[in-house]
Amino acid sequence: MLHVPRSPFNVNVDKPSGDASKILVFGEGVKPNGIITGKQTYFDISTEHAGKGVPDVVILDPNGDRQSVPVKLRQINENVWRCEYSSNIVGLHSVNVFFNREHVPGSPFPVEVSPVCDPKKVKTSGRGLQPKGVRVDDKTCTFWIHTELAGEGIPEAKLIEPGGGTIPIHLKDLGSGKYEGKYVPTKIGRYVAMISYGGHEILNSPFQIQVGPKRFTGVRAYGPGLRGGMVNHPAKFMVDTNGETGALGFQIEGPGQSSIDCEDFGNMTCQVSYLPVASGDYYVHILAEDEDIEESPFFVKIEPHQPDVHPELVECNGRGLEAQDLVLNQPAEFLVDAHRAGTAPLQVEVMDEKGHSVPVDVDKKGLGAYKCSYKPKNHGRHSVIVSYGGVSTKKSPYRVQAPNPFNISKVSVNGPGVESGLLSTVPTKFVIDTRASGQGDQAVALSIQDDKGKAIPYHVQDNGDDTYSVEYTAPLPGKYQIRVLFDDDEIPQSPMSVIVQPHLDLSNVHVQGLEPIVTIARRQEFEVSWTSLRDNPSQHEFTLVSPSRKEITMEEIQRRDIFLDSPTEFQVEGIEDKQKLACIVLSPSGEKQEALATQDGNGQVVKVAFTPSEEGPHEVELLYDGLNVPGSPFMVNVTRGSDSSRVLAHGKGLQQAIVNEPNVFQIETKGAGTSGLGLTIEGPSEAVMTCMPDNRDGSCRVEYTPTAVGVYDIGITFGEKHIPGSPFKVPVVHSMAFENVRAYGNGLDNTKVREGVEQEFTIDASEAGPAPMSCEIKGLKEPPLVVDNRDGTFSVSYLPPIGSAGTDLTCNLKYNGKDIVNTPVHLKVKPKVEPDQVELSGEGISPKGILASLPASITIDTTNAGNGDLGVEVTGPDGRKRKVEIEDEADGKYKATFLPDDLGDYKVKVSYDGHLVNAPIPVTAHPTGSAELCRITEGREEHVEVGQEYCATVNCKNAGIGAVTCRIASGEGDDVDVEVEENSDETYSVYYKVKEGGDYAVDMKYGGNPIHGGSYNFKADSSVSESEERSSYQTVRTTKTTKTTEEEEYRSLELNRIPVPSTGGLLTAEVKMPTGKMEKPEIEDNRDGTVSIRYAPHTVGVHELLLKYNGQDVQGSPYFFFVDSVSSESLTAYGPGLTHGICGEPCNFTVSTKGSGAGGLQFSIEGNSKAEILCTDNKDGTVSVSYIATAPGEYKISVKFGDKHIRGSPFTSKITGEGRKRNQISVGSFSEVTFPGKVTTDMDLRSLNAFIHAPSGLEEPCFLKRLPNGNIGISFTPREAGEHEVSVRKAGTHIANSPFKIKVDAKEVGDARKVIVTGSGLTGGKTHEENTFNVNTKNAGYGGLSLSIEGPSKCDIKYQDKPDNSLDISYIPTEPGYYIINLTFADARVLSTVVKVTGEGSNRHREKIQYQREAVPVTEVGSECRLTFKMPGVTAFELSASVTSPSGMTEDAAISDVEDGYGVQFIPKELGVHTVSVKHQELHIPGSPFSFTVGKLKDGGAHRVHAGGAGLERGEQGIPCEFNVWTREAGPGSLAISVEGPSKAEIDFKDRKDGSCYVSYTVAEPGEYRVGIRFNEESIPDSPYKVYVSPDTGEAKKVDIGQFPEGQVLTNKPAMFLVRKNTAKGQLDAKLVSPSGAEDDCFIDTADFESYSVRFMPKENGINNLHIKLNQVHIPGSPFRVKVGTEDADPACIHVHGKGIEEVMSGQKTDFFIDTCHSGAGHLAVTIDGPSKVSMDCTELEDGYKVHWTPLATGFYFVSVKFQGCHVPGSPFKVPCTGKELVDKVTKESSTVVVETSHKVAKNQNQSKPALPAFKSNAAKVTSKGMGLKKAYIQKQNQFTINAADAGNNILYVGMLGPKGPCEELFIKHTGRQNYQVNYLCKDRGEYLIWINYGNDPIPGSPFRIEA
Repeated sequence: MLHVPRSPFNVNVDKPSGDASKILVFGEGVKPNGIITGKQTYFDISTEHAGKGVPDVVILDPNGDRQSVPVKLRQINENVWRCEYSSNIVGLHSVNVFFNREHVPGSPFPVEVSPVCDPKKVKTSGRGLQPKGVRVDDKTCTFWIHTELAGEGIPEAKLIEPGGGTIPIHLKDLGSGKYEGKYVPTKIGRYVAMISYGGHEILNSPFQIQVGPKRFTGVRAYGPGLRGGMVNHPAKFMVDTNGETGALGFQIEGPGQSSIDCEDFGNMTCQVSYLPVASGDYYVHILAEDEDIEESPFFVKIEPHQPDVHPELVECNGRGLEAQDLVLNQPAEFLVDAHRAGTAPLQVEVMDEKGHSVPVDVDKKGLGAYKCSYKPKNHGRHSVIVSYGGVSTKKSPYRVQAPNPFNISKVSVNGPGVESGLLSTVPTKFVIDTRASGQGDQAVALSIQDDKGKAIPYHVQDNGDDTYSVEYTAPLPGKYQIRVLFDDDEIPQSPMSVIVQPHLDLSNVHVQGLEPIVTIARRQEFEVSWTSLRDNPSQHEFTLVSPSRKEITMEEIQRRDIFLDSPTEFQVEGIEDKQKLACIVLSPSGEKQEALATQDGNGQVVKVAFTPSEEGPHEVELLYDGLNVPGSPFMVNVTRGSDSSRVLAHGKGLQQAIVNEPNVFQIETKGAGTSGLGLTIEGPSEAVMTCMPDNRDGSCRVEYTPTAVGVYDIGITFGEKHIPGSPFKVPVVHSMAFENVRAYGNGLDNTKVREGVEQEFTIDASEAGPAPMSCEIKGLKEPPLVVDNRDGTFSVSYLPPIGSAGTDLTCNLKYNGKDIVNTPVHLKVKPKVEPDQVELSGEGISPKGILASLPASITIDTTNAGNGDLGVEVTGPDGRKRKVEIEDEADGKYKATFLPDDLGDYKVKVSYDGHLVNAPIPVTAHPTGSAELCRITEGREEHVEVGQEYCATVNCKNAGIGAVTCRIASGEGDDVDVEVEENSDETYSVYYKVKEGGDYAVDMKYGGNPIHGGSYNFKADSSVSESEERSSYQTVRTTKTTKTTEEEEYRSLELNRIPVPSTGGLLTAEVKMPTGKMEKPEIEDNRDGTVSIRYAPHTVGVHELLLKYNGQDVQGSPYFFFVDSVSSESLTAYGPGLTHGICGEPCNFTVSTKGSGAGGLQFSIEGNSKAEILCTDNKDGTVSVSYIATAPGEYKISVKFGDKHIRGSPFTSKITGEGRKRNQISVGSFSEVTFPGKVTTDMDLRSLNAFIHAPSGLEEPCFLKRLPNGNIGISFTPREAGEHEVSVRKAGTHIANSPFKIKVDAKEVGDARKVIVTGSGLTGGKTHEENTFNVNTKNAGYGGLSLSIEGPSKCDIKYQDKPDNSLDISYIPTEPGYYIINLTFADARVLSTVVKVTGEGSNRHREKIQYQREAVPVTEVGSECRLTFKMPGVTAFELSASVTSPSGMTEDAAISDVEDGYGVQFIPKELGVHTVSVKHQELHIPGSPFSFTVGKLKDGGAHRVHAGGAGLERGEQGIPCEFNVWTREAGPGSLAISVEGPSKAEIDFKDRKDGSCYVSYTVAEPGEYRVGIRFNEESIPDSPYKVYVSPDTGEAKKVDIGQFPEGQVLTNKPAMFLVRKNTAKGQLDAKLVSPSGAEDDCFIDTADFESYSVRFMPKENGINNLHIKLNQVHIPGSPFRVKVGTEDADPACIHVHGKGIEEVMSGQKTDFFIDTCHSGAGHLAVTIDGPSKVSMDCTELEDGYKVHWTPLATGFYFVSVKFQGCHVPGSPFKVPCTGKELVDKVTKESSTVVVETSHKVAKNQNQSKPALPAFKSNAAKVTSKGMGLKKAYIQKQNQFTINAADAGNNILYVGMLGPKGPCEELFIKHTGRQNYQVNYLCKDRGEYLIWINYGNDPIPGSPFRIEA
């Protein structure tokens, strides 16, 4: 080896010039939030400790563009660089900072760039925006607006009060983006606060605020817990009830759940504490009698936890905190020591008994030491509250007393003025007695107020004896409150409530005309009438519940609007004296308007009218003798405009009119506003309408005169809108004239009335006008049925019963009580049938005879014979029956025609209703014409083919009168159907087709005489030529003939729109009859990719239709259909829906009930999807049935009557077409409980599993999560009420405090019946549009909400949470058709509905092929096995394969080239399922690992089919996309492959005949395609596949990659490779897609000319995909697969076992184990699909993971286990579930759990020797034979054989010992199928022993003794 010149070279490798890890980056420009578009920002880079180097900055915008954000980098001092930039793009930016080409710490920095003004980031706080708690005249309605993160803008706020008025709110700028707003509400009702920022409404605006009435209560609250606090420190406050009784309540709203503790001190005070677990804004509601007290809710700001502040270490002492005898106005002092509590503000407050604050002096004396002093001003209880850092100290509050020298409890109040029975306007009084209390500083003080807080005048008189008399008069009924104070203190008896009753009984007063009309989004009101005015309305509560179950308070209700300048009238009932009634209307401007009152004649009703002249809310106050009548004052809103719905039209002229007479009606427009009145009339004639002048009371009179009868439409509009009821449909009739009534029909004909036959007749009164009609038939027990036809006629039917022949009937018909003309009618009932009355005539029975070969006819008259079945039978001279055609000529006459083909005597028999009309009539057929002149010119065949139609031509020129007849008989005597047609050239064509092979005889005649050469024989065979099959795809010749009595017995079969491949080929059809014979139906090409099949059956029973394309069954074939006789007496069903149908389209069939009615019918359909059944009774003895199937496959249709199947039921229908596309979303709401006791934070939740045990015994897994306070939260879905037991275990053992009990209320249990679903999206839809509906579960409890939509396209489903806790759900279909929407809640069905979607489709094309897959021969142990596949662009040297046996032994397998692909060969040594792993560059190829069963298959089906290949991942326009399908494990079945997308696909299919096939498809247009693979009409796992087909790569073809990472790529570690453009022009783009689907941009930098370095940093273990594109087109090979993580992350090494994948029972917990010991760390996903959603969890164990799950419905569940995105061996597992249905079954529900696994080590990992597999064998079944076991010869090869074929799998041991030790040599050779040949050599004479063990057991005869 020689050096090149100058070799070796010296290279100096220097140390790095700088260290990127020492770089510091800081500043606003790298903060996650706060950056505004268009506004320049910056950040600094400190290189002080990093060494030499220059920083570099690259900023990527949200689209990954690095050019859109320019960067300015400059050095501001020696060690600091400043980067300035601004972005105009909103979204998440990536700020990449490099130093010496390496990322600095924290890089890339995520920076969110917000708009200049982003209202969504504005936040609000404060009680002024709370939905409840605010009251009238509340002075504390304050709120704050926080705009710190919202950019630049101006906040605005306005308040809309009840009635629509607007109150502007002044906002005070507090600095730093914070604004304060205040308002004082003055009205009761709902206020709306609208807050905007930069001209746009902020998030959650508008705010709904319910303002309540002003409330007076003595309950007060104070303390630091109502102002602020700190996380994880108790927040405390005091509540003083001041003597008031009633229930107290506390509610805390905030960012975290807080527990509330209340300590009652027993002196009408209590201390409340709550523990906040998260910082933020809290609202504390303090409720007295369920109403917020003053200032409630309290706004509390909770600060984050400060570890250096310890309020519990503050010490307080001194007399001011302990004394119970404080002196008024004297200092009370105490000390506070906080030197150990950290640095925080100290706050001290003192509150006296009345809630007044007492000033406190705080003097700081030193470090943490304070001296506090206060002077009590009032006697009584004082509370001293000390807080530090906003948190109460440990003993705060302190309770001290300032004694009261007087005994206030001795003061008493008595008298009628404080007792019951008070009346309004009647003076009353009471006395205050202070004689026993001592003398105060001042006398007494008192106040009297009504329930609105208004003061009532009173008079107090000092009686001079320490008593006081008080007089007052209550002006109105209601509740009044009296407070009495003595010496400034309220006496114990105060406050006193008194109820004042009305001095008049107005309970019978009712107001009409101001009734509410409820309009959405408008305020409404209603009225309650009391049975007695002595009832107290204030003691009753009213709640209005909306359809969404939301409660609405009474203040939200208001009356309907009235209109400006429109007279408005209402009336008051029950008034005796109109003079005492006063009505005052108060306008919005405050102007009062008197209303006009008028009284009716009896004086009980007063009408009140007024005309409003001003817009806005008016108050109508109605007083009677000074008292408000019930409901007064009434609120009405006056607006401009009109309301046509208030216009009333009435009168006889709108109900019914008389022709040629004036007809009148009235129109009332009172209260409807001012607008134009329009009148129109349309009908059979012109009718002039006349409107009388306005009566000035809002009414007018309309008159019109029609000139023709009929229905007229009278339209009345007001303001161009129809009034209620318009247009009115008015029938115009004749005036009543009974002489114009007529009756006619068979039911009145004495010759037609027969027993057992329903009789009908008609009564025509169309020209007589409307009047009562009656019908009576004497002589019948049952009355006749009279049906009004609504056109002036009546249909009458009656049934003379069987046995009533000879009965006299009298029919009485009356119109308006008078006999109509020609009535009564007298009738006599005749027998049902009179065969002797049948009359025969015609040439067919002429005594002169008939001419042979010419049709002969017979006329049969049954007019006078009654109703019966007609039968005609003609027997020829040879004894054979001839075909007879019967034609109904109406009126009871029939024409029967037959063809006498032979000469001789014929016998004609005619029967009627089973009775022979007369004796057989003999008729002679005479010859005619010259048969000797006829010749067969062509078609005289000697050999024909079965199923082929043939034609023979007979020339009959000059043969005279006659016709050709032909009979073809088989060797068995059966006749062949023959058709003879006469041509225009005196020739005849004879058509025939034989159906079976054999010998046939032909006999042709003319005029009854044989034709020359017309008698001959031919032979038929069953071979079918290709041309014959091809002709069966074309429309066959049809001849229109009259049906015979034989043909009429069966309904013809017609199957329309059967889809067939459109790629060109041979289509054949055959019908297999119940007898086994085959017939050819007619095929018609519909020219749209479908064909129609027509077939005329002639046998009762189940028929089979075989439809094949190129020899393969088309989808759905074979079809089965049942043929029944039309005349059968049993119920029958017929129609295409019983045979076949198309997915997503209605399938129809008809059931003939034979007069039994539809009531007893029952229908059920079982198949691959749920099919909704719609039945319609046609009222004619038939029932129409329709159903829609959503998945292809075989469906069983059961039709029962009286719980018994009808004939042919159950029917089998084949549904074809593509399976419906389905999309599903699930939204859950769970109940959550906290685990009692503490759980250490170091305990991994993955090692815990929780279960909840319901009272019914149902046990389900729960979800665990870590709460902020460190404890465990347990989430579950409650399914029943009662006591539940919750268990939390670790490794099967309960942890501390487990199990524990919880109580589930009934209201928490999910109830699907309470789910409310509304919206137009449930009734119809449009393509490419959002179709929306709303789901409200507010009152339905906890439960998961699951929605699925399936139809012709996969709908994009979106949902949005609404403020009222409901969901707005929208779906966007892309194809028109029928969609099925299924909605479940808490696993119970809410609705299942079919929605028809209309509109334009997406113009997608679909191509499909289908092949029948045969079962692969069973593979045995020892035979060679092969698994084949194709991978274009890969050589066998790049592939590796291994096989793992069922016992766990893994061996390498050979890969060799086979035809069109590669094959993996191996020889199995045991029975069972083997795992075959095939890898390319250490990565599993698509589809690997494979399952390969040796021996009989365990189970088959679509879940055992696997597919893989590049054609299921990506594609290129115009280039074949290829993939493999393996069906070996699925067994025999039908494989269908479809490709759907923007263009039609050309699909190529190659069957390898070994259980695998190769598929290729080519498309012409780029875009997204959908590849569906179905087996036996079920989708295989992971189907359908979404494939993006890119356009022609163009320039991208030139690009290649280099230095691609081949070694280990780890998470969170950068990796790099090169991309070479090779003169390609365009923009490079790269991104990394992780196994979970997350996308991450790659960093691309220029390496040198046309070379680029691509750097990426994976975040997840598993197979990641690198997408490299040039000009948005994939380069060759993209996406590239990258294995991230440890080398041993292999899905083939995972094993799954347990009862949970074998067989389960509904409602019972089950589990299975996933062994991951040998698979390494990776991404593990478990999905369970089935008829219900399941509760499941995954627990980490020492050597793997255990999955628990509980099924709730019976059926099959499919458990899929994937590792690193690949199915593990055996997945998916098909699991049958039995038991009871605990929830409603659905088509498919999915439940998934995902785990990032860690490395696991088996418990026996430290053992040096490998563990042997577990063998199953029986040594007793091993046999051995051969001379070598009997005698041995020295120095020669001795031999024997061992057969272990029946002994199972194990290791064979053979040992041999001689007289001097082991034998010289011994060989064992496996010859196949567990047969072994043993050879040995002996050198010494003597006795030898041969031991043969199979495993550890000796075989029979071992050891063997041999003499050598």
